[in-house]
Amino acid sequence: MATRTPLSWIAIIDLALRWHVCISLSVYGGAKWVQFAYGADIDTPAKDLSDMELMWAFYGRSQEYASIIGVLEIAAGILLLFQRTKLLGVLLGTTILVNVILQDVFYNVLSGALLAALFYQVELLAIAWMDRQRIRSALRELARRATPVGNGWSWWQAALALCAVVLLFFLEKWLVPALLW
Repeated sequence: MATRTPLSWIAIIDLALRWHVCISLSVYGGAKWVQFAYGADIDTPAKDLSDMELMWAFYGRSQEYASIIGVLEIAAGILLLFQRTKLLGVLLGTTILVNVILQDVFYNVLSGALLAALFYQVELLAIAWMDRQRIRSALRELARRATPVGNGWSWWQAALALCAVVLLFFLEKWLVPALLW
């Protein structure tokens, strides 16, 4: 019979934080289908809308966009559930929450929503902090394996790469307008 290793207080706190953020992000993500299901307030001119109404009209205009945000919130929560993927969940969750926090600040969204997003973000930072040794090891390994772009290139290879970049800019300037026509 295998013996179990007792959990440390840090592991218990880590797990509690991950479960809480997972449930919260999943609820917010799932609510996107209802929250923005009724479309935008397109009858009111944009200049007459409050900041928050304007943001809600933007999200309500495209149910697909709001749904993608919701799916990403749920995915971040699910990634937090597993030890192997929790740091990826922290990264995805942080990306989403920083966006939410900035929107809440700049569009004067209700302070309760802002405080909730800030609370979840602090929880994600705490999860990352508790796993800082693993993060530090991963960053060291990435730095060790990294090689500078063009390491060992001759001058003509670098010049050829630069010409290719210039060509790509010209192609972009020609192709994008041509596709819009």
